[in-house]
Amino acid sequence: MFAYLRNDRRWTETADELDIHRQTLSYRLKRIAAETGVDLNRTADLSALWIASQAWDSLHPDAPR
Repeated sequence: MFAYLRNDRRWTETADELDIHRQTLSYRLKRIAAETGVDLNRTADLSALWIASQAWDSLHPDAPR
């Protein structure tokens, strides 16, 4: 999810970064939405995920991406 947000929700760039097929990315995003209850089409949900990703990056600057 963080890679998807880092790439401004661009499918091709995200799939390339993760070295996966775009269909795999689609499947993973659907699973994340189903498991967490977030709706990736809602601004509030995307905002919450973005804040979480920024907090993670701040607290774990040396973590692999």
